[in-house]
Amino acid sequence: MDRKIRRVLIMIIFGLSLMFTGVNSAENNTLLNIDSPENNSVYKDKLTISGWVMSTLPEVEINVYFDNVRIDDIKRQDRPDVVKAIKNYGNNNLTPGFYTDIDLRRYNDGKYNIKVEVINNGKIVAVDNKTIKLKKVNGLMNIENCPSKITGTKSKIGGWFLTDSQDVSLKLLLDDNNISNLNRYARNDVIKAVKGYGDRVTTPEPGFDTILDLSGYKNGNHVIKFQAINNNTNEIVVEKKCSIFLEKSKSILNIDSPQNSNINGKYLNVSGWLMTTNDDEEIKVLLDNKQFSVQREARPDVVRAIKGYGNNSLPGFFTNIDVDNFNDGNHIIKIESYNKKTGELVKQISRNIVINRYKTLMVSENPSKTILNGDILEVSGWLMSNDVNQEIKLYLNDTEVGIMDRTNRSDVLNAIKGYGDKTTTPRPGYYKKVDLRNYKDGTYKIKVVASDSKTGKELASYTKDFVLKKYRTLLNIE
Repeated sequence: MDRKIRRVLIMIIFGLSLMFTGVNSAENNTLLNIDSPENNSVYKDKLTISGWVMSTLPEVEINVYFDNVRIDDIKRQDRPDVVKAIKNYGNNNLTPGFYTDIDLRRYNDGKYNIKVEVINNGKIVAVDNKTIKLKKVNGLMNIENCPSKITGTKSKIGGWFLTDSQDVSLKLLLDDNNISNLNRYARNDVIKAVKGYGDRVTTPEPGFDTILDLSGYKNGNHVIKFQAINNNTNEIVVEKKCSIFLEKSKSILNIDSPQNSNINGKYLNVSGWLMTTNDDEEIKVLLDNKQFSVQREARPDVVRAIKGYGNNSLPGFFTNIDVDNFNDGNHIIKIESYNKKTGELVKQISRNIVINRYKTLMVSENPSKTILNGDILEVSGWLMSNDVNQEIKLYLNDTEVGIMDRTNRSDVLNAIKGYGDKTTTPRPGYYKKVDLRNYKDGTYKIKVVASDSKTGKELASYTKDFVLKKYRTLLNIE
């Protein structure tokens, strides 16, 4: 044989030996190789570990470990292919091959380590490692119907699942609560299209679906899990998740009043409207978490303008809250819509308000005397208030005489502070004349009442008594 050809063959054989090599002894007199399994290969129920060792040492022992446990039943065998290919490792290699079979049915799915050691005189002279994945059951799952947003209390979800084992069951969980009513049905399209994950025998009904009843769940985000469970080991073969946002009813809640955060009068008027697809949705009005009764009313303007939110015959709501029992200062008003069957809060709107009761100062200037001799009663004085709707009425013996005329009083505006200003009370003075010609002599009561013309709330008042004693004349001609 030509020297060049021989040299090439030697290099090929040496390269082949390197390919087969695991970890050899420092003296390089032992060569170990694991033929099977391949690293990171996947197994189901049975594993064969096989390989070979070539060594110049006279006696070598092979130890095989699976999951760090030594396997006792190691068989040796002829490997003429190895002996022919691997040279310069002595003539003691009569049975270089080794193998053993492992029943994987008692192991759980997961990763496992395989280690093979070559021992000579109690010393490890070569070692090799492999890793396998154990997956006894294969499965493939697809979710076809899982809406990201659900409006209402029911929704259909589903998909399909294929497996190569008949010992697999499907489980559906909503927020980790088991949903039992999962329907299975045939899906010939899936069986035809998807290969390698079982067939009609192992999975005769790949399809699955159910109608979720969400009436007992709150609005918001929820997680749905589809799990394929190995019935023998209770392990999860495949798991798929999807998230949903639940909004049982579509609704719009709006406040029309109060628009102003400052409340000056006796009553706080609260009004607005609710459009909803849920017939069981109701309204609460709370001031500082104290609930007040609400009346509902028709709002044809709202019904015409807002579409797609159900049939609402009485979308409007209103109430008048007597704020006399609340202190001046900051308060919170809340309008809530809730499910009257479950008590669940659906919508909420909050507003900050300030109760600042009207400050009013009223001074009487006339009549200044308690005895009146003429036929004309003049009633006058001035009033300062931060109520812009102020109105002053005059009563005589509890009978209304009329509304007082207002007059300019720059002296009062300049002198009186803290009871409004020229914006709220541009004309502080009030004045009225009363004709007393038809009144008889006697005692009379004057009452002057300042009130808010819109709410009727009294701002200030006073009473005065006077004695009417008209002039008497006696004429005698003698």
